[in-house]
Amino acid sequence: MPPEYEIHNSFHKFQVIPDVLSYSPDQYLQILYRTGEVVWGGNEIEPTYLKQAPYVNWNTDSNATYSLMMINPDQPNRARPVYREFLHWLIVNIPGNRLDYGNELAEYIGPVPPMNTGLHRIVFLVFKQPCILNFEENFISENNGMDRLSFSSKKFSAKYELNHPIAANFFQTEFDSYVPELEQQLFG
Repeated sequence: MPPEYEIHNSFHKFQVIPDVLSYSPDQYLQILYRTGEVVWGGNEIEPTYLKQAPYVNWNTDSNATYSLMMINPDQPNRARPVYREFLHWLIVNIPGNRLDYGNELAEYIGPVPPMNTGLHRIVFLVFKQPCILNFEENFISENNGMDRLSFSSKKFSAKYELNHPIAANFFQTEFDSYVPELEQQLFG
């Protein structure tokens, strides 16, 4: 069975479709964390290994620009996602897949699943932009947790006419000993 088929099935199995996506994207992001952790269609990774932004790769049109977002649709928990979605990372106007040349609107922060809330899905989405865009959103630093609550990838993509994501992938994670440190950084 091809790996793409497995990831497609995982979007349904873990209900990323319909909670985040309406249907599967055309391609799946390659995501590798500096600790060696690879994101693969719902695999489980501990927050301790996700402190730094990952390397993200997808097939691109070299003349196009893209937006990348990383969200948690399960905040504070999957059964009652009051803050759906929590924004972990947002980069826009990315030429090709050169993240370092894009405009970071929300600095990367790793997952912050509260204690005793089970597994949280962390979803990466890439949208092809119609052109270089002027985004109105204020920059969100790595120390700001409040402005990350109740983000909506669907509203954001509709506002800028980004349509459906062209690429996506996700993993699952739950509370570990690193989370309180990150909570303190974000919420004081």
